[in-house]
Amino acid sequence: MTFRRRDVLTKKTKALPATASSVYTDSLDLRRDSSGGHGDHMADVELLVSAPALTNAQLGNAHTMKYTVQHSHNDSVWEDLYTDEITQTGAGAGAAAATKRFRLPTNVYRYVRVKATASAADDASDASMTAELYY
Repeated sequence: MTFRRRDVLTKKTKALPATASSVYTDSLDLRRDSSGGHGDHMADVELLVSAPALTNAQLGNAHTMKYTVQHSHNDSVWEDLYTDEITQTGAGAGAAAATKRFRLPTNVYRYVRVKATASAADDASDASMTAELYY
């Protein structure tokens, strides 16, 4: 089954790093009580992570941009849920755009976000990643 419905309130976009560092999308609230670990997340929802195409100036040869999905009980302390779901590696002309779409596990916490980490001081801040929920 493919989910096709989107809500503009569940789409987060963030500019990529301008240095060898990490940036994070704003959190997406799944609106479930996970503070005590009670109950499974049973909503029919998928997360789509989109990484933009990057030029050689934005992602140099052999440099990487890695995207990790994180989750949190309280929107302040974060844990990795899926590490390096997308890895873009610069190769002469930069890196192609990439997407990854998947269902969230039943034990996902209430909040999710995406982290992008650059391995080198290339400036990719004029490109943006996107995280959005599909229902």
